[in-house]
Amino acid sequence: MSPGDRRVEPPEIADCLRTSYGLTAARSELLEGGLDEAAWTYRVTPASGPDHVLRVKQGTPRSAAYLVPRHLREAGAEAVVAPIPTVDQRLFVERDGLIWSLFPFVSGQNGYVRGMTAQHWHRLGAALRAVHDVPADSRLSAVTPREDFNVAQYDVLASWGADAESPDEAFTLTWNRNHATIAAMHEQLRRLAEPMRDRPRRDVVCHGDLHPGNVLIDDERVHIIDWDDVLLAPPERDFIFAPHESRVAPAPSPASRPAPTPLGAPFFDGYDLPIAEVDWMALTYYRCERVVQDVIAWAGDAFGKAAADAETAEAGRWLQYIFESGDEPHDAIKAACYLPEHLDVLTGLG
Repeated sequence: MSPGDRRVEPPEIADCLRTSYGLTAARSELLEGGLDEAAWTYRVTPASGPDHVLRVKQGTPRSAAYLVPRHLREAGAEAVVAPIPTVDQRLFVERDGLIWSLFPFVSGQNGYVRGMTAQHWHRLGAALRAVHDVPADSRLSAVTPREDFNVAQYDVLASWGADAESPDEAFTLTWNRNHATIAAMHEQLRRLAEPMRDRPRRDVVCHGDLHPGNVLIDDERVHIIDWDDVLLAPPERDFIFAPHESRVAPAPSPASRPAPTPLGAPFFDGYDLPIAEVDWMALTYYRCERVVQDVIAWAGDAFGKAAADAETAEAGRWLQYIFESGDEPHDAIKAACYLPEHLDVLTGLG
């Protein structure tokens, strides 16, 4: 989807490539299917040399989204797709009210479209470990936000009760049916936030939104793209979507909460993380946060309208997907099984 009604015309693309990157564009093709509503992505074929990807985005540039992947790539994290510097060594260009950046073209499909095999997940785990092992120097730390476990931003969720109604019937039905789970996820975040803030922790450079749509698969290799949400945080921030080959069994009784059963997941094998070292408090927090963020985003569209329209219909479809597929809520609930009892809100929901 394009940012607003503004169109980027081929002469503008050619001029940017020529003046900022020293490239002569022979052809440019708009690539469809991106999830960022504020950006265009083009495949650019220069007069000579390999193809590139030009990303044109509206808004205020976040330096970390460009500086961090470039640093990671130069430090040896080969799966990171990093911006190509301009002729004067900038990582993005601001012109005509837009942000322009150039990347290598990866001939492949994202993980949602292609489907990720066990081998792909193993390779992604190894690639992510290479990312997390790169220390954040003072320059990166100065521009990269650090996790603060601020849950107050999600309190808007409490303003919509179990009987809230949307113009979209599907949204209303799904909301009413799953409100207890939504409220419990919110409460779980609130209960974990303080101990997460107060205890010692090891923050690493995290992608921040590492779902399969931000993983390109090319000849069985994996490439990590779209670093707009990069931050310094516990490693588990990037484990939200890591699949389990077999679901973690719930603890048999409140009095007996054993160490987690090995997940046997290729991702964690690739990351070389012993299961005993998974931080279940952090992983539960982040999995709940993802569900809460998605729900708030769609609830804002659904409850903010007086009449049904395309946005409320889309909100209804997405809320159904979140809870009917069940993957994200299910994985949050299972991770919570291994929290200390006084912190666990979710066990018993699923």
